[in-house]
Amino acid sequence: MLVVVFLLSGAEAARVVVVGGGVGGLATAGRLAGLGAEVTVLEKNERELLGGRLGEYRWGRHRWETGASLLLMPEVYAESLAAMGDAEPLDFVRVRPSYAVWFDALPERGPVELGGEDVEALRKRLELEEEGAFEKFETYLETARDYLGTGWPAFIEEDVAAALPTLGRFVRTALARWPLETHEAQLRKLFPKSPRLRALCSFNDLYVGLTPYDAPAVFSLLSAIEICRGVWYLRDGLGSYARRLVDACERRGVEVRCGVEVTSVDDRGVDTTAGRFDADHVVVNADLAAAEPRLARRPRDTYDSWTYSTTSYSFYWALDKPLPELRHHNVFLATDRANPDDPFRPAWDWLRRERRELPPFNFYVCAASRTDDTAAPRGRDSIMVLVPAPPLGSDDDRDRDLTDAIRDALFRRLGPICGDVKTHIIHERVIAPREWRRRYALRRGAIFGLSHGLDQLALFRPARRSRRSKTLSFVGASTRPGNGVPLVLTSAKLCAREVARQLHLEGGSFGS
Repeated sequence: MLVVVFLLSGAEAARVVVVGGGVGGLATAGRLAGLGAEVTVLEKNERELLGGRLGEYRWGRHRWETGASLLLMPEVYAESLAAMGDAEPLDFVRVRPSYAVWFDALPERGPVELGGEDVEALRKRLELEEEGAFEKFETYLETARDYLGTGWPAFIEEDVAAALPTLGRFVRTALARWPLETHEAQLRKLFPKSPRLRALCSFNDLYVGLTPYDAPAVFSLLSAIEICRGVWYLRDGLGSYARRLVDACERRGVEVRCGVEVTSVDDRGVDTTAGRFDADHVVVNADLAAAEPRLARRPRDTYDSWTYSTTSYSFYWALDKPLPELRHHNVFLATDRANPDDPFRPAWDWLRRERRELPPFNFYVCAASRTDDTAAPRGRDSIMVLVPAPPLGSDDDRDRDLTDAIRDALFRRLGPICGDVKTHIIHERVIAPREWRRRYALRRGAIFGLSHGLDQLALFRPARRSRRSKTLSFVGASTRPGNGVPLVLTSAKLCAREVARQLHLEGGSFGS
């Protein structure tokens, strides 16, 4: 039962219900509560899962981040908490190198370390791939910085005025290197003889649910963020940030109800497994692709036509010895020697469901104890391995569980670099695609939500405001501006601003 709260003026506070206690839902709730709204967050899972995919898993003194682990743009994290009344500094540490990229065909050369402090070492390593590669790589990063300088304020923050100072430079860059051609096409012009260098510059297209063959080249801005602005780590892990969000909400009077599943939404509130919650406005933070068809009755052919990001097989290993060869963030890129012109393509084609069999695949390894020695006991290691996989099909009972096959392949791939891994694992936790779908109600198990192809990008991405109801909004990875924690926090800021205007809330701060 909601408690009726009155403002000093005697008027009844506007009531807002937030469906889902993920990062976007919590950040929206805290901002609106600070403006005088009476806010209730309804989360179907237990309290330990508040924060959604920004979670952690613990076993003894081992700790892993279960979802996001690559922390970019720390200022967005800090601003969001400050806007919720929590100005206590966050303990960020820059990760050096940003990540290490391993080519499985050349383990003896070691990784390419990007975002490290030894620029000369990077020059020498890139020159092993192609003469003049370092200068070309610098050109690539300069283009990426130009895309970022205008793209972030204009298309992420939706603040065109803030983008004006960089617009001229962006236009000149865009005319020379068109940002909407595919990433692969742009990189072929820059590195025509080196598939490895093209792969090095484009693997992070995965983060937006795409491949280099369908991602717009503008997503090279991810490289500008990761390499130029840096990859960061929050002491005690990102799970601690989720807890800070919850605490900030509750200090502002937000009621957080766990174990409550919403069954329907209408113009005046929501029905749940715990009864009726009336509201002047409802914000849905549940996965848009899964929730919106059920809650707002969108025609089925609309959401069946959406394109989804990958799912994943995620392994959390406790080892009885450290793996010193690994850096904090590691990317392993697979090659298929049967395709010499583009040996990296088969791994991407599998993600687009163009191959039925399991090919050599790309994967990511996080070893957080390289930066934070509390992530694993001394003399041990806590290793997280994320293997992107095609999203579950509409009839996902036909999708094979590939956990065993993928695990065996991981041991073979890691062997030449780390030696025997299998016999040193003392504990394992696996989250496979069906568990991602069940635990977080993710349509097709898509861990990054909707992909960011041109037809689902910027204004073509689902809007935060429902077109069917003035009292319904959406926040999260599958709505504007997009996925990734900084974008979801930005989505929360913009959503809260829109809801506050509709409810005529005054006072407080949205942040810059």
